[in-house]
This record gives sequence, C-alpha cells and structure tokens, in this order.
Amino acid sequence: MQVFEQVDKMGRSGHRAVAWLVTMLLLGCSADSTTKRERTGTDAAPSSIAPEDAVQPGGQDQSPNFGNGPASTAGTAGSPAPGPATTMPPEDTCAEGQARATPVTPTVWLVVDGSSSMTQSFDGGANRWQVLRSTLMDPGGIVDSLQGVVRFGMVIYSGGEDGLLGVGGTACPNLVTVAPALDNHATLDAQYPAMPIGTGTPTHMAVQHVVDELPVLNEQVLDQDADPVYVVLATDGGPNDPCSGAGFGAGAEQQVLDIVGVGTERGMNMFVISLAGGDAALQTHLDQVAQITKTGTPPFVPSTQDELVQTFQDIVGGATCLVSLDGEVSPGRECGGTVTLNGEPIACNDPDGWKLEDPRTVQLEGASCERFKASESMLMASFPCDVFRPD
Repeated sequence: MQVFEQVDKMGRSGHRAVAWLVTMLLLGCSADSTTKRERTGTDAAPSSIAPEDAVQPGGQDQSPNFGNGPASTAGTAGSPAPGPATTMPPEDTCAEGQARATPVTPTVWLVVDGSSSMTQSFDGGANRWQVLRSTLMDPGGIVDSLQGVVRFGMVIYSGGEDGLLGVGGTACPNLVTVAPALDNHATLDAQYPAMPIGTGTPTHMAVQHVVDELPVLNEQVLDQDADPVYVVLATDGGPNDPCSGAGFGAGAEQQVLDIVGVGTERGMNMFVISLAGGDAALQTHLDQVAQITKTGTPPFVPSTQDELVQTFQDIVGGATCLVSLDGEVSPGRECGGTVTLNGEPIACNDPDGWKLEDPRTVQLEGASCERFKASESMLMASFPCDVFRPD
C-alpha cells in the first residue's frame, strides 16, 4: 500500500499562504500486473492521474501571517490538479485509487490569568496584562494574523472583584468566555478587557470550562475525526480556590493537575506559559502540569515581549503545520514511510523534520514547518501497504 499526500501552498501578500491537500490513496495490493490488466482491460498504465476534486484557494486576505491562509473546496469533476502531476507507482506495488484529504484547522483556547497581580511589570516597562493583551490582540498580532486558519476561543479567569471570596463583587469564579470560531478576532478583542478582572487565581475552574467543551465520542474519548484542540495557559501565579475559601496550597494545585489529566485523556494538547519570570513556586507547579500534558513540553518562561511573541508563534503557528491523512498509519512504524517537502526527503522523528502526531495526522516541525508556511510548497508522503489503512 502506498499513500501519496500532496499539499500545495501558494504565497500571497503579507506572506499569507493558502493550502490545499490532495491525497492519492492507492488501494489494495497486487502481486503483478495481471490484476491491473484484468481490472482495466488494457496493458497500458497511466503515467499520472489528476484528482477528481481539488481544494482551491479561498478569499484574499492582506493581513500579515504566522501560518497558512484559509482554504475552501471548489472545482469540478475532471478538472486538472494544481501543481505538478503525481506519478503513479509501479504496478507491482498497489492498485490505484484516489481520495481527498482536508487541511487541519486547529482549535486554540487562550486561557488567561485575569488576577490583579497581572498588573506587575513584565519586562521593566509595560505590565504583564498589557504585554500579553498586545501580543495576542494588536493588529498583526497572533490572533489577527492566524484567525483565518485557527479557531480561537478564550477564557479569562479570576475570583471575584472584591476580595478572594468575591464578596460584594461578581460571582466567583469570574470567567469571561468566548467560544472558538474562525475569524474571531473582533469578538475576542471586544471581550478582552483593558485591565484584569478581579483577584484570585482559580485556574482549575478555567481549565474545567475548556474540558467541558471538548468534542467527545461516546462521552469518553476525543472524536478521532475532530481537528486538534490546543490549550495555552498564560499565568503569573500559583492556583488558589477563592470560591470555596480553600486559598493557596497543594489542594488547589492538585485540582489543576486533576482536570488537566482529564483533558489530556480526551486528547487536549496543553501548553503553559509563566509570566512571572523567576517565581520558583509557580515554576515547580507548571513543571508538574507540563509533565502530564499530551506533549510533555516544559513551561515557556519568556522575559521580553519578543520572546512572548515567539512563544505563541511556536505553539500556535506550529499547529498550522499539521497534515491530515485520509486513513491511519500504524504508530511506531511510521518511519517506514517517506515524506518529502518540495521534492526533498525530510527526516522522521527529527526536530526539523516530521513526526506522526496521531495515526491520522502528520506534524511538520522546526525548519520543515517554517519552509512549509513560508512559500509555495508540495508535501508528499508514502507508506508501505502494511503500515497504512485507508478509510
């Protein structure tokens, strides 16, 4: 069995690119060319094939971009494939067939600490709240640049407005929530206040809101056909439970670990960012959180706004380098396949190559991800018959 995955990306103004994917699935194996002749009634083998329906570019967008632009389906049966023709493999490998894959559109939840300590200085200038809001929401920032290819949602959280228990203020917890959607910048910007929203840090309640919204299958596991869900927690303090009066301590931290563990079991990809620099207690807690996430990525600890921007580019921009396969690869055997980018092989399980994110998804990493996003690109992948199972 061989699978060809073709991804064409055409650059647009401001470095925005548009992606379309055409997967050539070569279904069934044959020992020799006799099967081919019996099926087609001819000895002639095609030198190339074109997809029946290609994914064509979407509308124009002039904003700068950290990732790939939007795509929409179009085209008619028999229309030529964009980009170079894909040559069929030898007849003694697998019979031909074709199917189309679709670009991955990740969901990214921004979980933002809205406690009063966020007014402390971040890098000797603006405070933590201002720097984070600017990084995410300014024109040309993370959300504005990627809203066409990422479904952004948001949870800003604190205890109450007046004291840890919220007495006389808003209900505890105080959550500002926006459901994930494409082109969501205007909505998020309108809901993202200019100042923190209260005191207290009930982190577990904010993450609980996200976990409750995860797509599930049979209320137990993440739907395998759903696009990936990323959660980015940005905080400057250890968790507490102001709403029950429990305050700080191991109990509040364990509540966070428990709910992150549930989300991880359901497929949530979580990343944590400390905005408190050298806060050793927070670092220890976030280390524990990171260890139970799906990727195990250590906490990010940016010390300048440029580093904070790069952190979000690494997390969210990397999510736009996911390629969905129209079938499943056997985990642990993926390196028996070959992935090429613009005709050049890229290494399996390499920091600058590719890895199998899950049985249905290829993740480009490091330099390969940057090349894939930066300009017109073509990605192709092939796997042996016994490694790939088509839908």
